[in-house]
Amino acid sequence: MKMFLISLSVFFLDQVTKWIAKTQIGLRESVEVFGDTIRLTHIQNQGMAFGIAIPNKYFFNILSLIAAGAILYYLIRFRNIKFLPRFSLAVIFGGAIGNLLDRIMLGEVVDFIDVNIPDINIPSYNLFLFETPGIYLERWPIFNVADVAVSVGMFLLIYTIISSENPWHKHATINVIWFKDIYSRQIKLTAERKEHIEIIHPEMRGQVDKLSETLENPDMIIKTKADPTVELFFRNYDDTPVTKKYLCVAVKVLGSNLFIITAFFTSAIKSGEILWKRK
Repeated sequence: MKMFLISLSVFFLDQVTKWIAKTQIGLRESVEVFGDTIRLTHIQNQGMAFGIAIPNKYFFNILSLIAAGAILYYLIRFRNIKFLPRFSLAVIFGGAIGNLLDRIMLGEVVDFIDVNIPDINIPSYNLFLFETPGIYLERWPIFNVADVAVSVGMFLLIYTIISSENPWHKHATINVIWFKDIYSRQIKLTAERKEHIEIIHPEMRGQVDKLSETLENPDMIIKTKADPTVELFFRNYDDTPVTKKYLCVAVKVLGSNLFIITAFFTSAIKSGEILWKRK
């Protein structure tokens, strides 16, 4: 839900600023904000972000709809991964929908952020059998809030992909569910461990939401006598596949590396050192 609120906030900010630009600044007129360095210049852009031309805008709109749908799918599918990749997708989604709505409803996008930059002059050159066009810019192409959101979101997404803690890696994302406990620590559950738990305890199938709730809002946390690196999270449920029971989630704590080793329904709280108890 938080990620959708972020997307909605980006979309709302984009639409409000575009409306202000359309109603307060004449077409192709400029208003100085910080001298000539930053201006608000109202233009209507029928291309992509930063004024990039589109050969076929209808085909591009269809691709944009597909891309937005894919982002929405990943937001829902990977809602338990770490914050940064989800935040990246949410920001991209909000910006993409903002510009897509303009193209569908108006046939063009309102751009208004006009930034001066040092001159860029890249001459054309031949690359194998292809000739690349030259580029000369005195000012950065005029853009809007949605463009900023998509660009920032893409930068953060690329960072999560190349970082050492890449949550999209096959061993860290698709095969891992991330939870957060009452202390806001990140706790992972691998697909292999989840499958093992469900084989040993079939009643645990479909109980991911209860796992998350028990970790975030437990009745009690116990440190086991047998292994002081294991913490047991307990929460009582009136409605479970095996009637009224406690859900016990066993978490292995190795420094900053926390992971679920097992989970099961039980009739009683195990003995051990009480680390936390609901008052």
